[in-house]
Amino acid sequence: MDMKPIRENIRRIRKEKKLTQAMLAKKCGLSEIFIGSIERGSRNFTLITLVKIANALEVPASEIIPTNKDMLITSITEKFNMLPKEEQKLIIDYIERLIKNS
Repeated sequence: MDMKPIRENIRRIRKEKKLTQAMLAKKCGLSEIFIGSIERGSRNFTLITLVKIANALEVPASEIIPTNKDMLITSITEKFNMLPKEEQKLIIDYIERLIKNS
């Protein structure tokens, strides 16, 4: 499993809750260096660690673990953003026409 979306969700939720890595580390009983390493992807972590982080962030672990739908949307978005602006506009126009005609 690609851990990047999980790491990104941990960082996003932490920032939304206005917590520093040090504050999160203290809340879940881990080191600040370990939290930073998890967010950067230089360290792996266990399910137990994920639950500790989720509890410290006061969210269910399921909010940190992306669904297949989330991963698909992320993948499509990344590919879309790599396209030239003209092609992006064509795709947007096409999608808008599909929605309008449905």
